Amino acid sequence: MPAAARASAPAAAPTPITDVVRVQDWHDVHVGSAPDRAERLAAVVRERAADLGLSAALASGLRLHGTRKLAHARGGFEIVEVHGRFAGVPLLGPVARMLVDGRGRVRTMVAGGPVGALTNPVARLSADDARTAVAASGLPGASERGRTRLVALPGPVHTRLVWLVEAPLDRRGVTRPVFAVDAELGAVRVLHDRVRTTDVRSFERNPVVDPAAGIFDLVEDSTATDQLLGTHFQAQNCIGDAGDGTCDGAPSVVANAAGDFLYDAPDVTNPGDNTQMGDPFAEVSIYYHTDKFFAWLQGHGFDGLDCHDDSGRAVLVANFHWVDAGNQTPYDNAFYSGDCSATMVFGQGSEVDFAYDGDVVYHELGHGVVDRLMGDQELGWERRRPDGLVSDAGAMNEGFADFFSSTFAGDPIVGDYIGAYWTTIEGSGLRDNANDFVCPDHLVGEVHIDSEPFAAMLWATQQQYGEAVVPAAFDTIDLLDGNATLEEGTAVFRNVVAAQLGGGAGTFVDDVAQSRGLVDCLRATSPDTLRGSLWIHSGGYYTPYVPPAMQLRLDVPEGADAVTLDFSLQTWGVEPVVGVLMRRDAAVEFGYQQTPDEMLVTATYDAEQLGLGGGPVDLEVGAAQTLYVAFVNQANNTLRVNDIAVQWHGASGETGSDDEGTGNVDDTGDGTATSAGDDAATADGTTEGGGADDQPDDGDGDEADDGDENESSSDGDVPQDGDGGGCGCRTDTPRLAPALLGLLGLALARRRRR
Repeated sequence: MPAAARASAPAAAPTPITDVVRVQDWHDVHVGSAPDRAERLAAVVRERAADLGLSAALASGLRLHGTRKLAHARGGFEIVEVHGRFAGVPLLGPVARMLVDGRGRVRTMVAGGPVGALTNPVARLSADDARTAVAASGLPGASERGRTRLVALPGPVHTRLVWLVEAPLDRRGVTRPVFAVDAELGAVRVLHDRVRTTDVRSFERNPVVDPAAGIFDLVEDSTATDQLLGTHFQAQNCIGDAGDGTCDGAPSVVANAAGDFLYDAPDVTNPGDNTQMGDPFAEVSIYYHTDKFFAWLQGHGFDGLDCHDDSGRAVLVANFHWVDAGNQTPYDNAFYSGDCSATMVFGQGSEVDFAYDGDVVYHELGHGVVDRLMGDQELGWERRRPDGLVSDAGAMNEGFADFFSSTFAGDPIVGDYIGAYWTTIEGSGLRDNANDFVCPDHLVGEVHIDSEPFAAMLWATQQQYGEAVVPAAFDTIDLLDGNATLEEGTAVFRNVVAAQLGGGAGTFVDDVAQSRGLVDCLRATSPDTLRGSLWIHSGGYYTPYVPPAMQLRLDVPEGADAVTLDFSLQTWGVEPVVGVLMRRDAAVEFGYQQTPDEMLVTATYDAEQLGLGGGPVDLEVGAAQTLYVAFVNQANNTLRVNDIAVQWHGASGETGSDDEGTGNVDDTGDGTATSAGDDAATADGTTEGGGADDQPDDGDGDEADDGDENESSSDGDVPQDGDGGGCGCRTDTPRLAPALLGLLGLALARRRRR
C-alpha cells in the first residue's frame, strides 16, 4: 500500500507475534459449587494473564467478567466463558473457555489467543458511516442494509474498535459476509462469510439406500393447513425469477384432502427426473429430512438455530438455480447461510437434485449447529503457524457437519445418491468417515479434504462409545476458538470425552488421534500422497506474500544433486503469481510481524524464486536428504497449484529440461538467499519486505475469504473455505477432494394427527 494511502494510520514499527498455548490443563483450579464460580474463574484468568497473552490488553483497560451455561452432556457439567470489555465495548469472542464438572473442577481450559492493547479507543465513525463505507467498498455482498454493532476486535498486538455490519444473503453471489469497518480509519474488510454451503412421501434417506419412497410421519406438524410451515422451519421452492440472476423462493406444495403431501417420487435412474426445475418432491424432501434430523438434535440437548430465537423460523429452499434473461442454469451445490430468509439452500444441479439426498440436508443443518454454538465467532478463521497459514477451523467445521450427518444416518458414507448419479464424483459417495486419511499426508489446504482425518476420529469414537459422543462434540465446539487448529480441536475433544465418558474413552481418543497424525502435525506432505491440488489463501493483508497451508516434502533419492519441480497455477479473476521457497532438511519457517494495518511475513529458507506464473523450477539439492518447498501466493486471490510433478537429476551433471520461463534460482549454497523485486533478503535466508496491494487492517491481523473468488481481507484469524465460496459442498478437484456434503432424496407427505 502506498505510504500516502495509510497516512492516517498510527505510526508503529512491526511487532513480532508470539502465540500462547491454547489448550491447557487447569486441574489445579477448583472453584466448588459457589454461585459466583464464573467470576472466580474470571479472577483466575486475570491472575494468569501473562500465560494467556492478556497483559497488554489489561493494561490498556480490558475488564473481564464470566458467564455460565449448562453443558450438553449430562452429569452437572458447565461451560464457563470469560469475556472482556474496553470502556463498555465488548471484545469479540471470549478470552477463555472452561469445561467445569459438577464439583467445580476445571477439566480443560481453552484460551482465545493473545489480545493486544486497544489502539483506537475512540470510535470516530458512526454506524451509518460504517454501512455507507461497506456499500461503497465494492466487495462481494456489500449492502447498506444489515445489523450493525460496535465491538473491540482482538489482535495479537493491536486490538481495534470496529463496526460489524452483518449483510443479508446475496443470493446471486451466494455469500453473506460480515464486514468489519475500522471505527477510526474506515477500512473495510470481510471478517467472515456466514454461507457454508405431518406425513410425507419421501426416500427415507436417499434413493440409493432406499430405492422406493415411503410414507412417513413428520415430527413437527405444520402450523398451516396446506403448507409445509412448522414452528421451526418453512419449505419453499425456487421457481420464479427474483430479478437478481437467481430464482425466487416461495411455498409451492399443497396438502391433499387428508392433509398430506404425497407427491410422486422421481425415478432417479431416469436422468430427466434428476434435473427437474421446480419439482415439488424436492420441496417436501428437504422439509422431511430437516424435521426428523432437528428432532434428533433436540434429543441431544441442542436448543435451536439463531433463526429460532424470538419464535422465528428458518427457511429451506429447494431447486435453487440461476436465471438469466429467462434461461435457467443449474446450481451444483448446497449451502447453509444462516440468513433466516434462505437458511439452507439446495441446488437443482446439472445431473442431480441436491434435495433428494438426506445426508446433504443433515450436513447443512450440521453447519447450523456449529454456527449456533460458536456464538459471535465463526469456526473457520485462519491461523498463523510457523509452517504455514492454515484453515484448520474450517476443516473441523466440515468434519463436525459430516460427523453429525453420518451419526444420525448410521452410515459413514456421506452422499450416496450424489456419488452414484453425479458423474463428477468418483466412488460410492462424497466422503467416507471411515477413511484412512492422516495429517499431513492427505491434507492440501482445502477445508473439505482437510476435514477427513478429524471426521474419522469423531466417527471412530462414536462407533466405540455410541451417541453419548454427540453432546461431547457439542461441548467441544462450545469450547473452541474461531481459529483453532486440528491439534487443538483434537486435544479439546479428547479432554471433553475423558471428563464426560471416562479416562478410558480419553485414552481411546489419544490412540486414534495419534494414528491420524492429529497430535503434532507438521504441515508438509509428499507428492506421493498428495490427493489433489494445493490451495493457498488470497493476498492483500499479508505482505509480501501469503504462506501456504501445506508445504511439499521431497525425500532426496541417493545420487540426486538437483530436482525440477513442474506445476501449473489456477486462480479466478486475476493473473496467478506464485513464489517458490526451498529449505534443506527443515521446513520453511514463517514469521509474522503486525502493524495496525498490515501483516509482514518473513521466511527462513535456503533458496527462493518469486514472480512465477507456473513451473518448471530447478532446485539444487546440495547435501540435503530432504527438501521442503513452500509455494507462496503473490496474487490477490485464492490460488491453486495444480499438476505438480517432480523430476530428479543425477550427480553426473544432468540438469533436466530447460523450458522457457523456468528462470534461475539464486542460491549461494551458504544459507544466503537473494530475492527478486523489492523484497530484501537477509544473510540468514530470511526475507522481509512491504508489498503493493496491501489492504488496511483494523489491527488484528488475518485475512478472510469472502466466499467469492475475489480478494478480501479481515481482522483476526479468519475464515477460508478454500473452494471460493458457498457452503463448499463441492470443489472442482476430482473425487480425491470431494467437496459435497451430503444429500438425501425424498418425497414428503404430512398426515395430521387426529
